[in-house]
Amino acid sequence: MKFRIALLALTLLAAPAFAQQAVQQSGSVTKGHVPYWVTSGAIGDGGSATSSPITSIGVTNNGGAGICVSSDVQTAAGRNQLCFGASTNGPATISLQNYGTAPASSFQFIVNGAAQGFLTVSPLPVVVGNLACFGAVGGGLTDCGSAPTTIPLTVGTTPIASGTSNGLLFNSAGKLGNLTTANNGALITNGSGVPSIGSQSALTALINPFTTGLSGAVPASGGGTTNFLRADSTFTAPIAGGVAYAPVGTGGVATTVKAELDRTIWVNDYGAVCNGVTNDTTAFQNAINQGQTSGLPVKFVGFCAVATTQLNITGTLDFSGASNIKSILIVPSGFSPLTINTTSAVFLHDFGISYASSAANDTAITVTASTENSGSRFWNLNITGANIGINFAKANTWVFRDNLIASISAGGFGMIVNNTNNGDSGDNTAYGNTIICAAAVQCTSGVRWTSSGGLRFTNNKILGASGASTGWPQTFQIVLASGVSTSDIFILGNSFEGLTNSGISVQLLRSGTTGILNHVVIEGNEFGGGQVCVSEPVDATGQWLSGLTISGNSCQTVNTSSSIGYSISTTVNGLYISGGLIWAVGAGSNQAIAVGTQTAANCVVGPFAKNGTIGTASTLSSCTSYAPN
Repeated sequence: MKFRIALLALTLLAAPAFAQQAVQQSGSVTKGHVPYWVTSGAIGDGGSATSSPITSIGVTNNGGAGICVSSDVQTAAGRNQLCFGASTNGPATISLQNYGTAPASSFQFIVNGAAQGFLTVSPLPVVVGNLACFGAVGGGLTDCGSAPTTIPLTVGTTPIASGTSNGLLFNSAGKLGNLTTANNGALITNGSGVPSIGSQSALTALINPFTTGLSGAVPASGGGTTNFLRADSTFTAPIAGGVAYAPVGTGGVATTVKAELDRTIWVNDYGAVCNGVTNDTTAFQNAINQGQTSGLPVKFVGFCAVATTQLNITGTLDFSGASNIKSILIVPSGFSPLTINTTSAVFLHDFGISYASSAANDTAITVTASTENSGSRFWNLNITGANIGINFAKANTWVFRDNLIASISAGGFGMIVNNTNNGDSGDNTAYGNTIICAAAVQCTSGVRWTSSGGLRFTNNKILGASGASTGWPQTFQIVLASGVSTSDIFILGNSFEGLTNSGISVQLLRSGTTGILNHVVIEGNEFGGGQVCVSEPVDATGQWLSGLTISGNSCQTVNTSSSIGYSISTTVNGLYISGGLIWAVGAGSNQAIAVGTQTAANCVVGPFAKNGTIGTASTLSSCTSYAPN
């Protein structure tokens, strides 16, 4: 109670007269604890070191001992005192000083209950270059002088009293032996009674070869240039065929890494840099040649420039990349990079061909042969910026699926199907592809078919930027080659958009005065844009087309002057137009159907739905018709 009263009185006396305030005690206090401000006007117990609310203690003392801890009071017979000090213009100090009867003590760190030595050097100063030795059990170092004779040296129980320069070994007489070298570096000594190592073999005999548990010498190799050292200290011949490889999982059959790598030919292993700048043409052709010879697949990865010589595939080959976004052939303008010139089947897949710009007739892939290529497949290709994506010049029974042909340059084509070897040879399939004309240019046609019977064009997308002079004049163009007689063109379930304002979604015509085409089915497609959805213009020679079915399409025209849904101007031997929607968006004089001279027996039109502005009645000739039409 007296302590509380004294503390309160001291606090009151210390406060300025003009700001006196009663100080209150918060909670109970313990003698010897430091008070602290709980809040304005309230003092509480500062607690012990293990549980204290005090968060900061600061002392300002320039050059003196700011904070000190004493082992006893100043009036005690003996005490030790540890102080901490800082100086503005001098070194900071940690001082341990004994007073009275207290013995001089050293620093000691306790880490997790274990005492640690505190390395000091005393007395100071020391002589630079002298030897240092421990001068106190607490870990202190002292200057031990420069003369080696002043430092007692004992090896085992033998004191070494003297020695000679370069001494290495000691002997029983207390002498250091001389060091010399002999026998290819083996060490010997002239010290009395000390065994010498007089030869390299003697030295090796003293060291056992290493084992799986102990270090040691390397055993004799037995000679040769191919054996290798195993972890059990034996030299072993290499595994036949290279490093072993064991596939994981049930049924895995052990093989070698070499055998695994030899299953695929990588163009990158034939010198292709694939940095997009260095010409990698030679590396590609060498790898292709090896693939054709060995029958192994050829792959590449990276952006690889091919620029000087057209890559030529002349035999059966599986050629691909890692993917069509990670494996790209970089091609300059005025160059057609890849030709398939073999009758054998070729498989191209999972890579890209990219032009920064292209000139007229720059063709990414050409498929041809001395007679014609048969059975080739083209999957997951990404062709960008070409003038012609792919040209099937002499080919049959090919499959072109899930490919992208984008940014076709002005006047260009996505696909050309033109079997100049045999106009009736075909049975081809194009499925799931996307063909895009570059923005702000006018291309020619997404697909131009001239010959090669039996084409199934299904579930594809042809796109462009519609406009008066941009987009596609024709998205799908049938231009029967002169003198060709063939059949079976199926255009099913596609989407054709992005035509010029006067464009035609599907155009059928003949390039000469002779030739016959039978069985054309245009069904379930979406035609968006242009002036006419399906057009067969007047043929000066007369009827050349038999069996034309137009069914279930969604036909939307956008020309603002006039449009016709389906315009069949030349006699067709068997015409059927029915189902679906004809939708004229433009406000002009639009017509749903315009049919030239037909007979009722060979022509059926309607019914179908109409939408938009269709101000002109259909011209149906003698066709059998069903309303609405």
